[in-house]
Amino acid sequence: MDATFGGAGIERRWHGAGMPRSSLVSGVLAAMLVSTLFLTRFALTLGHSELSLALVVALFGTALLVLTGAVRISPTRFALFALAVATLLLSVMLGGSTSPSYLSFLNLILLYACWLFVVPDDRQFEAAMRTMRKMLLIIAVSGILQFFAQVAIKGPVLFNWQNVFPYTWISHGFNYVIPVPGLGGMNKSNGFFLLEPSSLSQMMAIGIIIELEFFRPSWRLAVLAAALALSFSGTGLVLFMAIVPLMLLTRGKGGILLVAVPALVGLALLVAGPRIALLFDRLQEFGSDQSSGFARFISPFFLFSDYLYPHLSTTLFGMGPGSIEGFSLKAAYLIHDPTWGKLIFEYGFLGAVPFVLYVAYCFFAGARSIWLASALFLNYLLLGGNLVDARLQVLILVLVVLQNRPRDVARAAVRTAARDLRSSARTARTA
Repeated sequence: MDATFGGAGIERRWHGAGMPRSSLVSGVLAAMLVSTLFLTRFALTLGHSELSLALVVALFGTALLVLTGAVRISPTRFALFALAVATLLLSVMLGGSTSPSYLSFLNLILLYACWLFVVPDDRQFEAAMRTMRKMLLIIAVSGILQFFAQVAIKGPVLFNWQNVFPYTWISHGFNYVIPVPGLGGMNKSNGFFLLEPSSLSQMMAIGIIIELEFFRPSWRLAVLAAALALSFSGTGLVLFMAIVPLMLLTRGKGGILLVAVPALVGLALLVAGPRIALLFDRLQEFGSDQSSGFARFISPFFLFSDYLYPHLSTTLFGMGPGSIEGFSLKAAYLIHDPTWGKLIFEYGFLGAVPFVLYVAYCFFAGARSIWLASALFLNYLLLGGNLVDARLQVLILVLVVLQNRPRDVARAAVRTAARDLRSSARTARTA
């Protein structure tokens, strides 16, 4: 099977061939996707902490695949992971925190230990793409219906499931209900099942990339684009603009941009009208240290300057696992915990560099699709606090990390196949 598929690659290769047979791997990967797309709001409340359902499913699913021999370990990944864990442990011991969160550190180690493995069955890649495609279409339709249904069903119930499930079942600390500026009490769509409008926009951008990368253009693109628009969120748009134009240009389809970009601008002007000025107001957020744009993209630099850089030890070893949340309460400016910022702040540059090497190798060594891997990597690194949050990591695990073909695993598979062939030949001669 090819390492990447251009255009309608899956359709050309498997059209008429049918889906792969049902297997343990298919079931586990599908369960992981369900946990992070449809059950992502549910959590297990343990005292004052929450344990996301996606994390539980990811850990148990990976353990099941390992115990049944359904996955192979990558020796190179293992070596890089061991180096990363060693430096992270050093950071925990020598960092600036007097009471590091060992639970946060354990969460990190367990999550990224799942990245050591590769699914050897090539058919699972197609199965995962098709399953993801169906689920994202359901999310998109749900998001569209949710947005227009709020005209008849007033209040926040469509967005936060208020009084539908017990309080202790639902994840808290997320902005389920966000009004659309200038639209008279209408709320941004969050896809009904997802956590926030930004989550919907990111998933729809990934869905569009999957459609363009693996399938023939169809009406699904319009549905995904409509859901992306109704999220009124810039994160998915950033992801889309970072990947899709380059994808089209490298395939000699840059002419599409000459039509699509003016059409989108015209549609935005037609729909938004005078409210288009609100978009430019969002672009000016970066000048305010109390805005979400500042908190997500700029505040980590201020945080480093205030707390890491004054001392060589904290610059090298960080402030300790789980510490960024506490420091965010002390700062006068608004702080989020983007993956890169949380990693450096909590583990320092000495802990961060080997860890990033491990993560990058898992993303890109033997990548099936450089575009899908790049989209998820950008999302993981910049567009959210994903360092120890399993929700996006489940997608990364199912669609990229488990499916990639690093060279050491590919060579081992060839040797195993050769041994099996020789063994079969000897058995045939003996018979």
